[in-house]
Amino acid sequence: MRKFNFKKAIATISAAVSLCSTAVAMSPVTTNAATYGTREKLVEVAEKYLNQKATYATFGYTSDWCASFAHKCVTEAGGKDYSSSASTTQTLLDYRAKGKYHAKKTNSWSYSTRSCPSLTKDTNYTPKVGDLALIETNGKISDGPDHTAIVVRVEGSGINAIVYTIEGNTGGDENSYLPYYKTSTVTRDYWQNAVWGYCSPDYSNSSSGPINTEEISVVPYTKYLE
Repeated sequence: MRKFNFKKAIATISAAVSLCSTAVAMSPVTTNAATYGTREKLVEVAEKYLNQKATYATFGYTSDWCASFAHKCVTEAGGKDYSSSASTTQTLLDYRAKGKYHAKKTNSWSYSTRSCPSLTKDTNYTPKVGDLALIETNGKISDGPDHTAIVVRVEGSGINAIVYTIEGNTGGDENSYLPYYKTSTVTRDYWQNAVWGYCSPDYSNSSSGPINTEEISVVPYTKYLE
């Protein structure tokens, strides 16, 4: 009977283990990309508060709350928000610092301690559902955007596309212009002259097709464009 050569067997096993270890060491280490909420989820969250006729009191806000509402919805939907500021102008600056702001208006502006130089119009960017639209409402271009809204529908392509939004800190008497409304969130269609630009949170696993927002009522936003 042949004797089993333990030394040879051990040497063979050791060599095999060494090869496996080398292969593992040489294999590239992959990490999963960050996973965030979806654009569809953001629409669900915003619609939820819209249907609840949520007001500033719903969230415990005591001052202008459009930006806070937008950040809350993005965060609740699991999106990656690059700002938490209650200020629309600061939200623009925070997103611009991360390369996530797409300018439509090119004007420079200054407000309080914040300012922004003239920017290049991001002509080829098409706003997306889940973006934050920064809006001009007080007619003073020199002090930057005044209002933050969540994009829930887009018509057209390029930076001049029409967007529909759900937003906080708005509403009220359609026959008069009050700078700070304190009623429920509503949707409006924003035409070219009102939008300063778009902030783009990060989302994951969103479908490429249109997101159904057919049941959202729309209040045309035209009276501020004269």
